[in-house]
Amino acid sequence: MLSHFHAAKKALSRGTLSCHKADQLTKDTEANLQNAIHLQQHITHLREALHAQIHTLSLLAHTFRGEARAGQTLFDGTLRELDGLDGQLNTALAMLKRARLPRVLVQPSAQQLESVSSGSSLETGNSAITRSKTLFDFADDQGIEQLKGGLRQAVDDLQESQEQLASLYATFDGHVRALDKTLALLPTDPILLLPQISQSHRQGDALSLSATAETCRAQQAEHLVSLAELLLSLSQHYDHTQTLSTSSAALPQDARAELREVVEEDAVQLEDVLAEMDERVVDLEEDLTFVTNHVAALQQVTQQLEEAFSVFEALDIDTPVHTLDDIRATRTTREMTLDMRREQLLGLAEQFTQFSRSYDALLLEIDRRAQHDAAVDALMEQTQRQLEQLQQQEMAERAAFLSMHGASLPEDIWHGIRDSPAGWVMQREQDAQTTPVLSQSVLQAARSRHAQWSQSR
Repeated sequence: MLSHFHAAKKALSRGTLSCHKADQLTKDTEANLQNAIHLQQHITHLREALHAQIHTLSLLAHTFRGEARAGQTLFDGTLRELDGLDGQLNTALAMLKRARLPRVLVQPSAQQLESVSSGSSLETGNSAITRSKTLFDFADDQGIEQLKGGLRQAVDDLQESQEQLASLYATFDGHVRALDKTLALLPTDPILLLPQISQSHRQGDALSLSATAETCRAQQAEHLVSLAELLLSLSQHYDHTQTLSTSSAALPQDARAELREVVEEDAVQLEDVLAEMDERVVDLEEDLTFVTNHVAALQQVTQQLEEAFSVFEALDIDTPVHTLDDIRATRTTREMTLDMRREQLLGLAEQFTQFSRSYDALLLEIDRRAQHDAAVDALMEQTQRQLEQLQQQEMAERAAFLSMHGASLPEDIWHGIRDSPAGWVMQREQDAQTTPVLSQSVLQAARSRHAQWSQSR
């Protein structure tokens, strides 16, 4: 019986150590579970913050893209409009260059005649002065080139603003895409699968960490209760062996025999009890190992998320936004300048077009005046002939009168009795300008163009 006593004492000591170890393992596991839950919450917060950041950056990139596309659409439309206006101006200028002035309209002024070299003949001087001219000679070609140069500069400036905006969008969008890729490459949250979790849970949807923690706590509580019960059985076995070893003489014969039988039976199960306690301790150790490894995995994910978050925070957002505001302000000013140049170009094209129309109207007006002058000249010639006929008739009447009565009338009765009838002369004013006569080809071309202008209204 003494051997049973020593074995029971040794088993009780070993069981007590197992219970102490199990208690510490449970405390360590609980601490790690709490840490894991805290880390999981922190990871969730970081992921939500990262998704919110990437959403904000994506919206900002979308704003940049919309601004760049709208600006490009406006710029392309402006270029098409300017091309049309430039073509309209070039068409008007081409018409001016083709419209040659009739030589009868280009007469040298007195100042031009005086500027002719005294050594050259008047004919040579007139030839130099009245060289073939076109309507384009009356256009300010230097002003036209300055306007076109200013317009090209305004277009270049606006294109520069558009390129800056496109570059801003491309750069910022590249950063956002890189961050989005970084976010996509981040590891998923690790799942805590304890070895004691039932097979049904493993085959189904993974439990949340909080649910797994509750299951783990319940299983560990079960282990502690079982260990306590096993330790109690070891303690009872030790008490029984101690009673038989020290106080068996005080027990009745039947009680002593019964107690001995119990001790013998418990002694046989002693190793099984210790083995079960060891197994439960091993289970608790495995739980602690799994939970500890899970905490390490969560810490690694947390570190990666925090590093990614620091990259997001390091991205400079204020500078692109301020740059966008500066580009908008500069582009608005440049658009105003371009609009002003465009209006000038449109006005110049309309001016030259109207100049061509007015020139054709001038040719027709010159022809009308020439026809008027011709009609007046014809009327004057006819009137002059009638006046001369009337004068001849009057002279004949006066001669007949004098022949019949002149000898009978004294000359001093009326001094005008022998006067000739008054003569009348019809002539143009000396300083009146002569209207030039245009050729029919020039007039026909002017009438044709004038008819086209009238139909296009």
